[in-house]
Amino acid sequence: RHLGAEHGMTEAQYRAAFSLPEDFPLVAPSYSRKKAAHAKEAGLGKYDRTVMAGQE
Repeated sequence: RHLGAEHGMTEAQYRAAFSLPEDFPLVAPSYSRKKAAHAKEAGLGKYDRTVMAGQE
């Protein structure tokens, strides 16, 4: 989001500008693990699909 909002670049444009390979991570692995752990603790991405189906 930062690249687009602040610099008007896509991930592909950023990688091209700095000659980075396509598989180069744009987020530090430790930061990614920390954010994933926080999301799990907060219960993000988990919901009861049967309840959601009844609301259609």
